This record gives sequence, structure tokens and C-alpha cells, in this order.
Amino acid sequence: MKKKLDMNKKQEVRLLKKFTKGIGVYGAEITIKGFSGYLCELLIIAYGSFTNLITQAANKWHPPVVLDIENHYGGNVKEIIKKFPHSAMIVIDPVDKLRNVAAAVSHRSLVTFISACRCFLKHPSINFFYPKPRKISLERDLKRHGSIIAIVFSHEPQIEDILYPQLERLARSITNKLIEYGFSPIRWSAFSDYKKLSTIFIELESETIPPVHVHMGPQFVTGTHELSFIRKNLQLNYFLWIDEDGRWKSIRKRKFVKVTDALKEILKLEEIIPRSLRKILIEKPKVIGIDEIKRQEKLRKLLIDFITPKEFWIEECINENPSE
Repeated sequence: MKKKLDMNKKQEVRLLKKFTKGIGVYGAEITIKGFSGYLCELLIIAYGSFTNLITQAANKWHPPVVLDIENHYGGNVKEIIKKFPHSAMIVIDPVDKLRNVAAAVSHRSLVTFISACRCFLKHPSINFFYPKPRKISLERDLKRHGSIIAIVFSHEPQIEDILYPQLERLARSITNKLIEYGFSPIRWSAFSDYKKLSTIFIELESETIPPVHVHMGPQFVTGTHELSFIRKNLQLNYFLWIDEDGRWKSIRKRKFVKVTDALKEILKLEEIIPRSLRKILIEKPKVIGIDEIKRQEKLRKLLIDFITPKEFWIEECINENPSE
């Protein structure tokens, strides 16, 4: 690095680091999954300057991005992708061909960087490096959202790199189970102070759903499955019929109509909460609705974070007179 980075390039590295910090993708830690300092240095070495890098990223990058500065793999991109199959970005370490320097970069962080680069080229602004504080009116901005529920965990002090992946895994398991019960989760986010409190926010299209739904049965050509479907639905006293598409269907009652009831049941399932997370819980997780979230100061602050758009440059892109 001492040989490759002269004073001019070091300045370019600083510029890139500030840019990635501004858009929220600087840092390889588990909560960010972004660009490490070493990765920023290698990108400047590869592209020569900050301007050239963001121009190439804006116009030519798409996942997976592959970069082999020292040509360890002789330009064989397929071999590199095969070597690192689950990476959104692959930057081969110049001193270790078996290491992907960009392994921490998530698909979201990569796309975020590309999007910000595109906007910056159209409307350069100091805000990309020094973002202005976002002004949020909680009551006003909540009107743009669906139903928001919080799941709060009280636990013993934990290490960030250990706890956060468990919270992510739990959030995915919960949302998958909600889908199974007929709800429509929009997005989720996990927060933690890593001392005693963690929270998962889940936003849904609605916190209540209709009491019945249509269950799809087999086509008439599958005789065995047809009889099984008819028998099961008649035993459960469900209404069933052959629809216009020639398929058996039945009207079934949902197990849960309210998301709060569904979540309380889901959190009782032994396989839902990771074993290592169960061991550190001080009390059972609490399911909290939006009214209670707004009343609790800590949860209210986290809620504001949850509903605050991170992609601030969308406003820069439509601003005709961006600040320089």
C-alpha cells in the first residue's frame, strides 16, 4: 500500500471514505455490511481517483462486481465468481488470492453505493459527504407507512458480532411465519444497545387480515390428490368447489386475524428463537403496538430511525439547485 498510494491517492481515499460514510455504507461490521477502509484504498488504487471510481460504478457496475487488481486469476471472472459464489462484490486481496476483501459488502450496500454514485454525478452536492440532519414529523410520516409492530427483548450484555446475526435470523424467521399465516410483511429492521435491550420492528401492509382465505387444491387430473383434498376439507367442514380454472378450491378460516396474536404464538415456537438467543433472555419477548411504541421514549427514538429514509440522495436527484 505504501508503494501504491502516493499523497494524491491518499486524498482520493479520504474522499471515498467520507462519501461512503455519508451514504451509510462505510464499515465492514455486521450492522453495516459495507466498505472497509482497506477496500476503499484498493478501489482507489484500481480506478486511480474518486471521480473515475464513481463514474465506473454508476455506469458499469452490477452485482456481482469483480475486481482482481493483481490479476491472480488471469482474467477468468467465472472462476472468481465460482470461488466466491455468494458475494455481491468480489475484490481479490492483492497479497492473498484466496481472500475476498469485499466479502462483508451486502447486496444492499453495493446497490446503495451504485445508486448514490449515479445521483452524485447528476447533482454533485456536499450533502453526500456531510448529510444534513433529517427532519421527521412522527405523526405526519407515519401516515406514509403501513402497520408497525415492535418485538422487544431484554437480555444479558452481548457482543455485537454475535447478537446481531441472531436478531437478523430471528426477524427473517418471524416474517416468514407471518407470511405463512397470511400476513404481508413489508420490511423489518433490528436494533440493539447490546447491553440489555434489543428490538425488531416489522412493518406490514395491515395488522389485521380477513378471517377466511381461499386454499388451492389439485387439478382434477390428479385423482389421488383430489380425493385426499375433498376428504380433508369435508372433515374440517370447509366449503369447497371446482372453480372456472378447473381446480378444486376451499374456503378456510385463518388461525389468526390480528398480527399481535400471531406474533405471540410465533414467539412460543421453540424453533423460532435461536438457541443461543434463548439462553441470554431475561424475560419473554414483548409484542408492542404502535401506540405503546410512541409512548416509550427509547422505542420512539428507534421508531424515528426506522421510518427515516436512509437514501437521502433521492431528494438531491430531484433538486434543481443542489448545494455545492
